[in-house]
Amino acid sequence: MSRDDGDRGAVNSDRQRLEIKTNTSASNIDANSVGGEIMTHHWRLMLPSETLKFQTDTANHKAGDFIDPHRFWHIFQLKDAAGNANGQPLATLTLVSSGGKGQLEFRNNPDADYADRVKPLFTIPFDKVVDRWLDINVTILTADNGYIYGKVVNLETGEVLFDDGMTAQTYRRPQAKDPITGRNDRVDLPVEPGQQNRSKWGLYRGIYNGPGDAAYADEFQAATMYIADVHLVKRDGNSYIFPNGWNPNVQSKDVVAWARPKEITASKGTAFSSLGLPSQLDVTMSTGKTEKVNVTWSSAGYKPDSIGTSKIYGAFSGPGITNTKDIKPYIDVNLSDYKNWAVAPGAAIKVVSQSGGTSNLFIDNDSATSWQANSSLTKTPANQSGYQYWAAIKLEKKIDVSKIQIEWNSNSSFLKNYQVYSTNNAAAYNELVEGGALSDTSTATRKPLQTANGASWIPIPGVGKTTALINSEKADRTLAEPVAAQYLLLVSDVTLSDTAGSIKSNVFRAFGEPSGSRATLEDLKLDGTSLTDFKPSQTSYTHTLSSSALTLPNVEAVAPGMDVKIVYPSDYRYNPVNVTVSDPLGVLANTTYKINFISPENLILASSLSLNKNSFNLAVGKTEALQAEVSPDETPNKTVTWNSSNNTVATVDQNGLVTGISAGTAVITAKIGSLSKTSMVTVMAAADIPTATGSVNLLDPSRFTPQAGVNLKASSEASGHPGVDALSTGGRGYWRNSSPNVYMSNYSPSSLALSLDLGTPKTIDKLYLEIPNTIPNIQSNATRFEVYYSNDPNSWASAPTASDSADNYDWKAHGWTLAGGTETEGLFSYATYNGQRWGYDNKTFLYPFTARYVMVNTVLVGPRDKRTNDNNSMMGISGLVIYGKEPISNATALVPAKDTYSTWDQISPKSTQISLANGQTLTSITKGVATLRPTIDYSLSGNTVTFTLPYLAKLPLGTNEFTFNFNNGDPSIYALDVTARGYGMNDKTIKMNAIEGVSPYNVLGGAMGTDEPVEGVTKRIRDAYHEFYGDQPRATAADDHVKSVWDSTCKKCVQGV
Repeated sequence: MSRDDGDRGAVNSDRQRLEIKTNTSASNIDANSVGGEIMTHHWRLMLPSETLKFQTDTANHKAGDFIDPHRFWHIFQLKDAAGNANGQPLATLTLVSSGGKGQLEFRNNPDADYADRVKPLFTIPFDKVVDRWLDINVTILTADNGYIYGKVVNLETGEVLFDDGMTAQTYRRPQAKDPITGRNDRVDLPVEPGQQNRSKWGLYRGIYNGPGDAAYADEFQAATMYIADVHLVKRDGNSYIFPNGWNPNVQSKDVVAWARPKEITASKGTAFSSLGLPSQLDVTMSTGKTEKVNVTWSSAGYKPDSIGTSKIYGAFSGPGITNTKDIKPYIDVNLSDYKNWAVAPGAAIKVVSQSGGTSNLFIDNDSATSWQANSSLTKTPANQSGYQYWAAIKLEKKIDVSKIQIEWNSNSSFLKNYQVYSTNNAAAYNELVEGGALSDTSTATRKPLQTANGASWIPIPGVGKTTALINSEKADRTLAEPVAAQYLLLVSDVTLSDTAGSIKSNVFRAFGEPSGSRATLEDLKLDGTSLTDFKPSQTSYTHTLSSSALTLPNVEAVAPGMDVKIVYPSDYRYNPVNVTVSDPLGVLANTTYKINFISPENLILASSLSLNKNSFNLAVGKTEALQAEVSPDETPNKTVTWNSSNNTVATVDQNGLVTGISAGTAVITAKIGSLSKTSMVTVMAAADIPTATGSVNLLDPSRFTPQAGVNLKASSEASGHPGVDALSTGGRGYWRNSSPNVYMSNYSPSSLALSLDLGTPKTIDKLYLEIPNTIPNIQSNATRFEVYYSNDPNSWASAPTASDSADNYDWKAHGWTLAGGTETEGLFSYATYNGQRWGYDNKTFLYPFTARYVMVNTVLVGPRDKRTNDNNSMMGISGLVIYGKEPISNATALVPAKDTYSTWDQISPKSTQISLANGQTLTSITKGVATLRPTIDYSLSGNTVTFTLPYLAKLPLGTNEFTFNFNNGDPSIYALDVTARGYGMNDKTIKMNAIEGVSPYNVLGGAMGTDEPVEGVTKRIRDAYHEFYGDQPRATAADDHVKSVWDSTCKKCVQGV
């Protein structure tokens, strides 16, 4: 303990202090507490009347009244030592005023900034403690989710005044300002070095502090307090249970902070798996303890071929670990064109001589420091034996050295020449002997190339000089071809001079990458012939083309076990052919070989051939033209030959026109010279050709045979135009209503419904129908089409059957559901049959649905003359097609397998649980061709996948399907309906007055139902729309539009929009 009484009412002081406290020296650490430690603080305290009661009358109080503390008055403090809140108390026993009464209060102050965060443990009136010896025990767990237990006993009576505990924040960590609240809050940084909680007992109170305290200045009086039996007990954190039963060892361990790892430096092209990322990090848990926690790093965003610094993000995992704040560790990775491998301590060095042990300064990567050779090296008397200037370096590992830099900063003019050598013979390096001051009797190696293994040193081409050096000479040499070596040797002959000083050498750098760290080619061939000068380490070639060639030669790259990608340029005269070799396991870095072609004068060859389609579907009897493009445009020969691998399935003519013959597959090949491209054609019946989503025509005759009253019902049908004719195609027939009687006598709506039983539930995502040319006023009669669906047999039983009367079928009451995104305000597109135009509507459902029963309802609303004029009352459809597929059945269950996300009201991310079995692990999640990024787009905790809010905010409206891929077993599908429907307003909500016949539609380029969803006559402009488009005109124009009609008084409505 130490005594600190530095503020004993000194002049101009606003406080008094007389304390004892634990010191913070390293030898006293056991008396203080750090994260995860539990400390019991015990003392006995007596506060006499002369302290708690006024001794004389004051302006507001009588002698004998209890004092009314106005400023701080601490008796015990647990204070931060070091750290961001150094000197600030985080727990105190304090005299306070509450409700006009003095109280003794123990409180937790989680941070030093905000009094409203203070949390009291106990508050005891002065009359319970004055003139009594109190026994006080306070036990504190130092942690973010810490705990404070207290017990106060009146020693005279044995009365327990308090005995309980509370959770508390007792560990201060670095803070940052919250951009939303503007207040400082803890961030995910660990405590600062040396930070600890220290204990203080004594009198520490605020006194007169300016004119604001003048009203009660006369209340200040002398104070006395008695403290005895002070001691500290540090508890066993692994076994201790608080006296009230609170067990720290059963509390959750939540990640709250993590130690930032050191930046990783590597050379460009380093494979992700070769970065040496730490498998564990020091993590501060909510329990206060720091533990080694496993980290899984994500390669998403890592670009091995881009130089600069980037962040690699990871995810924490481990038994019993939670991460409720979704804290993501990261590490900075700095990629440079090359890495210098001649750097101590990874590298080692030997030199001919040195002064003061300076040889390592030659390889410290710092040009401001130097190896100083002993001056005897250049002196005639000392160097009669012919010592050469030399330095030998052992690199950290065998390196493909591609660049060497050497610099001298003093007396390099005494070197007659220099040459750098390499070897992988360790004996050649090990036998070299260093020296200090040189003489004829020195044991230092004189000429390193003449030692027992000296012949193994091989000169590196281009890294040397045969003439004398100048002072402060610098050499920066890029090798024509990398040299694989672990040992380098710099040798120079010395000009002797009795007046010469020491030669100082400040830079020796060897750049490159580890040998064998890249995927390389074994052989490289042109039109089947190996390049005679091919070397795996050489990545650039130039080849002169034959004057008789029509196209570039076919490049063949041989790399067993590796993936090879060959990319031909659109014009070989300006760009090379790129051959990229990659390791499918991701262990080795990629290597790109560049082949430059030179053609004889005035000869322009075809260097690239491409097709407009890699694969396509084709109906039997139909044709489709493939298009071939030959580059460059100036090549005189662009004649492409075509052939089919199976003419019984598909044929192709010499113009690339493919004809479907019979069901099956065929490969169509286009060729010019040595260049060729292929396209796979799958021929099938027209009804079998799937949509982009894989759906097929469910009403094709091969799948559906319409039977009136059995699987097809029409609410009204005319003689000669029955309901089954709604499925007629090619203008050969149509279904229509029986007469004008299907219209109401007034303007009320009525139904003209066609219902279908598909036999089994199907997932439906598209509908197509036509309106016959013989129906006049199509848009007038086809007021709206609505599609309903159900899986309830009772709904099917209630479906309307043929009648010659008007009826507004109550679909909702009969268990049908309205399919989203199917309302149509008239038809504006046409199909032509026998010279006549038939209107059609092609509707893709924003939210596909799974159902057995489907109803297409034409809502009829019109004037009275439709009831008296049969021609005007005609309404019906033809060419009905419903597209769908078999419902998804996941072998590996997801719970839920389908969910809904609202872009308006969702405040929490969406999750699903995977029922993993048989050693399954989730390997990836894809959406179409895109692969989601772990920790950025989603997180995996145990068997729960959670999609992050930033990723969800970018999803388009409608049903988004995600494929969960596993290390074994079939993938599973998770469907998420993203909707813009919501409840409540934002600051871009507009109320509109509906005009008869007009619906709210569009605000300055927004997407209907996506960025401006309409609900009745309410249109709300989606905040995310503006956030996404930023300051682009479409967003700012929409903002301007809203501002121009916004009612600042109503805050939510406008007139006349």
